[in-house]
Amino acid sequence: MHRSDDGSGQALMELALILPVLIFVILATAQIGMVMHTRILMAMGARQGLRLVAARSVDPAAQVEAFLKENSAMGGIKYDITCNRKLTYDRVVISCDIPVLSVFKNFVGDSISLREELKADGYGVPLLGTIFDWLKRLR
Repeated sequence: MHRSDDGSGQALMELALILPVLIFVILATAQIGMVMHTRILMAMGARQGLRLVAARSVDPAAQVEAFLKENSAMGGIKYDITCNRKLTYDRVVISCDIPVLSVFKNFVGDSISLREELKADGYGVPLLGTIFDWLKRLR
């Protein structure tokens, strides 16, 4: 029997050992990228929603949802959007569940929940805000 010293068996064995780890790292990077993209998109949507609420726009939640669905890289994500205009503040809350790749379901579950909340002073005048907060505390 003739034995070759070209190392092809060793290279094949190294590939067999490292390939699953490499695929796992690539999929983990893709999953983290999907989560970060959605997180940034939700922050942009919350800022846009806060602008719409401050401008007293008609149905800002629907406009924010349209913005999120239009710019999302992943289809099928359901966003829960709440836009509130109060006397003292404006608030936008966006939450969603991102599906997890099947490889990671044993580690993190079926989905990753994200929530973005943005709150702004409703009157925008610091002195008036201070007086109003002071009056609220007196009650």
